[in-house]
Amino acid sequence: MLAPILQILTIVRFAAVGDGCIAHIQVFNRVGAPEQAVKTAIVHAQKVFEKAGVPTHWRFCPNPKDVLPSQACPVEDGAFSLGVVREDRALYSQRDSYTIGYTLRAADRNNAAVIWPRIQKFAEQLGVNPDLLLGFAMAHEIGHLLCPVGHHSTGVMDHAWDRSDAIDMARGTLGFCDRDIEHMRRYLARNKKPGGSFPQTTPTGSAFLPR
Repeated sequence: MLAPILQILTIVRFAAVGDGCIAHIQVFNRVGAPEQAVKTAIVHAQKVFEKAGVPTHWRFCPNPKDVLPSQACPVEDGAFSLGVVREDRALYSQRDSYTIGYTLRAADRNNAAVIWPRIQKFAEQLGVNPDLLLGFAMAHEIGHLLCPVGHHSTGVMDHAWDRSDAIDMARGTLGFCDRDIEHMRRYLARNKKPGGSFPQTTPTGSAFLPR
């Protein structure tokens, strides 16, 4: 039985660009986490999708408060926006102390977040580098948006990770199951519009979705 160490939630906004179905994700370092740790996490996340044969393009964006306006990343139309955020128990989405990420779907927006201080805490408990756990948390959250079937009992989309999963992360053997991969590919193909972007969530479908 897997220990419920990490119950992962999410936020994100997505896009497919060009001839193929490529998911574009902007990662905003809103908590001031070490830049290299976030960039390394992005590499880990991208490798998880590469292994599944699901093409993604990730862009690191510094905290807008830490750079000049000319250096800030503009929010790309139709791209997923994933924030690396601080811990704030006052937020409904963070009241569960085991939550390390969450999604917020509202009119015209699908956003995601991963909580950096909790990533650090659980990484220490699991015996892995924080950037590795952060990368898999990012992949998990993006996976929720591409594969609406929810959690599984194994792999990247497991509802909770234990030390055995952490070892598989370090070895590079923890991935999406075949069913998830098929769902993600179908989602990308089905939702790609002529202009290359995905349709946004409609107001009638607005909801906070814990993961």
